[in-house]
Amino acid sequence: MENESLHILRNFSTIMQLLAAIIGSFFLHKYRDSFLKYFPLFLWITFLVEISAYLVRKLDIMSNNVIIYNIYCVLAFLYLFNLYRISINDKSKKKILKIFSILYILVLIISGFYENYLTEPQTISYVFAEIILILGISFYLVEILKSEKALYANKSLLFWISLGLLLFSVGTIPFTIAMSYYLIEHGFNNMFAINYILIIVQNLCFIIGFIRIDKKTNLSDTR
Repeated sequence: MENESLHILRNFSTIMQLLAAIIGSFFLHKYRDSFLKYFPLFLWITFLVEISAYLVRKLDIMSNNVIIYNIYCVLAFLYLFNLYRISINDKSKKKILKIFSILYILVLIISGFYENYLTEPQTISYVFAEIILILGISFYLVEILKSEKALYANKSLLFWISLGLLLFSVGTIPFTIAMSYYLIEHGFNNMFAINYILIIVQNLCFIIGFIRIDKKTNLSDTR
């Protein structure tokens, strides 16, 4: 894929992040009383991090913008872990997510000895966190599919959030590993293109969720 096409795709993925944040804020009144009320803030922070990292690199303010993404990832994953820990009913699964959240912090600390937190992406802890997130999403999806909530899952905001996060997480793990351990020039653009497409699809799922959300369904979906 040509650099110009990749640039367009990147810009479109950023626009989708902005649209998701705007639409999520617009429909906030539908889920203001649930834990998901913080999700638009999460989306705004995600968008601002993306813009800040781009400007820092573009304006040559810092030689490396990796630290911005590293800090963001830690905060984002801890928020999402907590979101699913609160959203599921099974106490044993809640405990599992809590234990894995603590393990994530330990892995993050240990991986700092192998990957410089200030200048290198934290691949080890990132992949581990994505696996935990996939586990949390799986707990939630299996739970609703075994309950009466399956009948109106398409009107649940958390369902669409979960679908978007799941698609992105499954796709981004091989991308992250490939970018970190198989640094081959050929094919780099295609790999980044896949990542941007995943971002677009993820935020499209968020937007669909915000639009289709049913207030009663949503309030019964999170605790």
